[in-house]
Amino acid sequence: MFILTKEQAKNADKYSQEGLGLYGEMLMENAGQAFSIALANHIKLNSKHRFHIFCGRGNNGGDGIVLARRLKQLGHKTRLIFVDGVDEFSAAAAYHFKVYCNCGFDYELFNLDDETVFNESNNNNIIIIDAIFGTGFHGEPNDQKAQIFKKINSSAATVVSLDVPSGVCVDEGHFKAAIKADLTLCVSQLKLSAFLMPASLNYGKIVVVEAGVVCSPEVARSCMKTWGLAEFKKTYVFKNSRANKWSGGRALFVGGHNTMPGAVILAAKACLGSGVGLLKLAVLNSLKNIIVANVPEATYANVQEKEGALSNFELSDGLDVVAAGPGLSRAACVRNVVIKVVEAQSAIVLDADALSFFDEEMFSLVKKRKFPTVLTPHEREMARLCGCSADFVASHRLELAKEKAMEWNCFLVLKGANTITTTPSGMQFVNLSGNEGLAKGGTGDLLTGIVCAMVAQCLGSKNELEVANAVCNAVFIHGLCANLLVKQGKDAVAITATDVLNCLNETFRKLRLGNIESCELEGNSLCF
Repeated sequence: MFILTKEQAKNADKYSQEGLGLYGEMLMENAGQAFSIALANHIKLNSKHRFHIFCGRGNNGGDGIVLARRLKQLGHKTRLIFVDGVDEFSAAAAYHFKVYCNCGFDYELFNLDDETVFNESNNNNIIIIDAIFGTGFHGEPNDQKAQIFKKINSSAATVVSLDVPSGVCVDEGHFKAAIKADLTLCVSQLKLSAFLMPASLNYGKIVVVEAGVVCSPEVARSCMKTWGLAEFKKTYVFKNSRANKWSGGRALFVGGHNTMPGAVILAAKACLGSGVGLLKLAVLNSLKNIIVANVPEATYANVQEKEGALSNFELSDGLDVVAAGPGLSRAACVRNVVIKVVEAQSAIVLDADALSFFDEEMFSLVKKRKFPTVLTPHEREMARLCGCSADFVASHRLELAKEKAMEWNCFLVLKGANTITTTPSGMQFVNLSGNEGLAKGGTGDLLTGIVCAMVAQCLGSKNELEVANAVCNAVFIHGLCANLLVKQGKDAVAITATDVLNCLNETFRKLRLGNIESCELEGNSLCF
């Protein structure tokens, strides 16, 4: 599934019409019909439901006209309300307005002083359809539209937006005034602002409906893509009966401090539970007894310590990946440890405390690396790395991740809702699994361990796509554990990192057996 910018969405419409010969009127008919089917599938319609469809003059309004015609033909009580009159429609919208009128159906011209439409909307059997602005919207809505949005948002009705919530720009996270939808029906592909804060909150649940809009080959190659179950199935290869411990890769984990012994334990157990063949740990000598009790499968590297923190460690040959960060501490002597990891002749994965030492010198070392580098910051860590605010990161996640991954020559995993993986060449993949249960201490350590295992199984590959597949699959598995926990009856509020860790085995087993049929799991706001 593609994630389109405004320009790419425009390109897709043009290519579908001029390249494939699907006229605008045909695409609009397809969209309207697809919307009516999606409403039936995702809202349990009954005879009490009534529709208020608010339409603008553009193609989004045209989609609303087709939907209104379809709903009336199906016998649903429907009011079609034009907020800008019935002049100066787009060509396709004008065509469908004529068809609608030829069917003998009525419509209304909106009057802001007429409160009846909104008084009716205080009935929870009313479904408001927002077809005012679509992907072509830019700038800010005028005062009249802002008042309409406010009244719709304050009503008791279920609000459904077509393609994009009106008032939200496709490319921007921030807006002046916009519809806050309970459900957004996206046409054929997802739109960028669905993944930018705070705009993403206005989309509500997202359902992608197929209307025949196709991206050109050029856009298909360059645009952002989602990563879900289908992508996992295409790229992940389970071990076969001929596998051995070396075929699972060899990894070294550097971490652990007396104040945070659990972090490295979680990371190490997640790494082993995700298929790594051989795991060595570089940890404080004082932690070995407790870690051996929890991770008996690991071996240990010789280390040097200074004032209760790691100051050096043995870096053996033949490693496929070295990971560092969880529970490492931020003592000054740890900086040399991180530098040694960065200079390793293998793939590396850096998270948590390891990222705290990144400055101009560290970035310079990373940029020169010839082996894959994976950085896994959350939004606050990303803000520190970039020298900006966490709010800026949240509202510019995709563009910032792409810019920095290319600048830093790394695979950048920007954690958060719909975690983004970006490759050194700028390819981007948005994860579809996960829920708010992952917003807990320790879950990031698990992800570091899973990423480490998946990258190790690339067996030293420098192929960008192979490493990207490994990292994306790690992020997907991590989120899928949280989805399965909720599906099994665990409330997301109560999920802990240990719960996620304990769910790894079942998650892999279900994936191997093919018992997970879609990403449409409880806790996931995206539905296909």
